[in-house]
Amino acid sequence: MIDWDAYPIEHWIKLSHYVKVLTLPGVLDRLPHLHAMAPVYDRLMVLASHESPDPISSIDHAQIFFVRTIEYAFSGDEQRIAALAEAYNDLTQRVDASDRTQLLVRVARVVDSSRGELSALLPFMYQDPDYAVVSTASLHYATALPLKDEDPLTGPKWCIWAAQHHALEAGDVDMAVGMISGILALGDRRTIPILDKCWEWLGDDGQALLAQHACTDRIDASTVEFWLRWLEDVDEDAGEDLGIPAGALARIPAISPNQVVRDVRRRFPAPYNLIDLDPDDVQQNPPVQIVHQWSIEEFARVIEPRLRWLYVRENEPAVMPMVLEAWGLEVGNQQASFS
Repeated sequence: MIDWDAYPIEHWIKLSHYVKVLTLPGVLDRLPHLHAMAPVYDRLMVLASHESPDPISSIDHAQIFFVRTIEYAFSGDEQRIAALAEAYNDLTQRVDASDRTQLLVRVARVVDSSRGELSALLPFMYQDPDYAVVSTASLHYATALPLKDEDPLTGPKWCIWAAQHHALEAGDVDMAVGMISGILALGDRRTIPILDKCWEWLGDDGQALLAQHACTDRIDASTVEFWLRWLEDVDEDAGEDLGIPAGALARIPAISPNQVVRDVRRRFPAPYNLIDLDPDDVQQNPPVQIVHQWSIEEFARVIEPRLRWLYVRENEPAVMPMVLEAWGLEVGNQQASFS
């Protein structure tokens, strides 16, 4: 495990700035505060060239990839893509998933989304074998992508398009599950309509994986809405099964340590990584706003009519009693449940 505290965010900001100004003639001479990064950068490049007898530590591997992906994103040079992909494959063999997630967060913090640098996140999204890394990359990409035609959901829509493409065209359901999980983790109800019917193109294996991995340590009203819409879309007479969405919905009340359901609204694009960041603007228009909160008991009453309707219409063997009980609601008689 990497000691990330030994490499504060200022280190990564300065390293990214150094990498960028190296390509701009004369600029580095006017930025003396970056001169201290020269020996750091030079050492990393020697290690990357395998000309040094010194072993390469996990933090060195992380910093070397950081430099490579910043170079690619800043230059936009497509000839770097193959080498970058190879470098990321090597990173996944040498740095564990939790540390790759930490590295991803630092890359997301230093790229300027207004200048087309979000491509630095794509290796984490497209190549990582770990669902949590892909999910986190998807979340950051979706929140930072500049708007198209003033559409606040530009980022989430792009991620869902990419997920569907990889599921249907490339047959990569694992990546699709990670990307969908990232969009669900946003917690913003506005994203739910663009997720509708995604379960249809995930297939049985993808559906089971999504139910397993699309979870966080908090409860968002939007996530509950997603599973409810899936349940309401199931046609049991056509052989479809309530089991996967019902199981996911039943597990939700137990995952929140403070037993609060949140309804949040995200700012798209988020201002985390803009070079011209205005602190006053962030304070007045924060990246995440909590619109409403409920206790588990209060929110159970909100969704109770929909749960009972699902209970009334489902075939035997019934799974909705499990969901009702998980949300602290009395099961009652199936035929009388909605009366």
